[in-house]
Amino acid sequence: MTVKTMKIEYATSRPGVRSVDAASWMLPLIGIASLLLGLSISNQSLWIDEGLTAWLASQHGLSGLFHALRVVSETTTQPLEPVYHLYTWEWVKVFGVSEFALRASNIPFAILLVSALAWSSLNLFGVRFAWIVFALSPFLAVYMNEARPYIPLMASVTLSLVALLAYFDNPDKPVKTSCLRTVPPHDLLRIQRLII
Repeated sequence: MTVKTMKIEYATSRPGVRSVDAASWMLPLIGIASLLLGLSISNQSLWIDEGLTAWLASQHGLSGLFHALRVVSETTTQPLEPVYHLYTWEWVKVFGVSEFALRASNIPFAILLVSALAWSSLNLFGVRFAWIVFALSPFLAVYMNEARPYIPLMASVTLSLVALLAYFDNPDKPVKTSCLRTVPPHDLLRIQRLII
């Protein structure tokens, strides 16, 4: 069964959902799911691998951050995610370097992840609430409480997959309703490689 077949079956079995109606119930659900994921963040002390993120984020000045990234890449075998560390470095300048603040840097990516799941569930598969199962997964709640790039990685992979599915759903259709259709899937994969 293809995505197009699923959309046709959904359209014939139930009346279509207008975009205004979808926004009226989808946005509050996205907000609630994001809030629940945000509530899973704690002040628990940092794990050893989160300590590297905290140390890099607390560097003074951009040149200090790049110097620290170079030193870490030369002395360890741990892969570095330069864009993620630049993001957390900027984040702690605004919100502080506490355990909670470091882990709260996952919230914007969680909102992006939940929104991409909701959009694809409705627009690609024609199912209103299937995304909630993934958005409220305990797996996501556990990784929200990590000052590591797990949630940003999940968000970028989800966006890449959704953009690819949206493209294959109708490659000849012009840009219509989604910002996901404005970025070619291969560019999203390039962005994703910087985060990994």
